[in-house]
Amino acid sequence: MFEWSEEEGRYMSAHHPFTLPQADTAHELEGDLAKVRAIAYDIVLNGYELGGGSLRINQKKNCKNGCLRLSVSQKRMRQSNLVSC
Repeated sequence: MFEWSEEEGRYMSAHHPFTLPQADTAHELEGDLAKVRAIAYDIVLNGYELGGGSLRINQKKNCKNGCLRLSVSQKRMRQSNLVSC
């Protein structure tokens, strides 16, 4: 769900920060971001990606923790209504 960016010197969202984490790794939003796994999928046919998607975060706590760990300020979250996921 998160990837380390050598250039930025921090974890960044692999796809987007609103992907729902798998239940057995969600607690790592407050710990090791490298261990957080997303509920996401791709559909592939004969080696070609046809599409993909993910489930979205539906719990305010997970949304807020994920944003904070990605260095999104609480002020920015309020301005963007990010904590009202």
